[in-house]
Amino acid sequence: MRYLILPLLIISLSVSAQDIDPNAEVKGMGMTEKRLDHLCEAAKGNGINFFDWGLPPIMEMIFMRENKPFPDFATPEAAKKWFAEIWETKYSKCYCDPGPGLRTTLDAVALYYEKDDWVFAIYNPNGPYKANINKIKYISWRLDKQGTLLDYVVFIKNGDLYKVLDSSDYVISLSSFEKKLKEYGAKSMADMTDEEIEENSK
Repeated sequence: MRYLILPLLIISLSVSAQDIDPNAEVKGMGMTEKRLDHLCEAAKGNGINFFDWGLPPIMEMIFMRENKPFPDFATPEAAKKWFAEIWETKYSKCYCDPGPGLRTTLDAVALYYEKDDWVFAIYNPNGPYKANINKIKYISWRLDKQGTLLDYVVFIKNGDLYKVLDSSDYVISLSSFEKKLKEYGAKSMADMTDEEIEENSK
């Protein structure tokens, strides 16, 4: 992140959240630490394209990591449907460390670094992926704090974890992300019914 941030004093860290590997589930699906590192760097915008598939680097990486090259699908639509499914079942559950005190998902890392194009592509309800934008996961594993992607953006924007200094442009970016997520149907956990929380926690 290019803005100067000053971590606040963090108290009452959850012992369970510190002791449990947040990536245990995806490691059980064959994920390795090295691959996680590559994904996290790509989410920050540090990935590069190796193929002319017209995809963001992190998407290209996921197709290749799963040995499912984009051109091998019968149609681009079939490839994108497959991506949405593997994102929901596996890659949306990958956790990274974008900054002190955090540990959050790939999509949240991308918004933290303002590398948002691929994030909004997969959650656009009118796009080809249509991934679940209201999935409830840890927005900060280290703080044992759960929520939706919208909760995460508001969490960072409100300075609940950081005091953001001289970064009015970044706050404006977060506000635009918040607005766009809501346009796509994003909800906060606080605005969900018990049934919606149960459904989005699966």
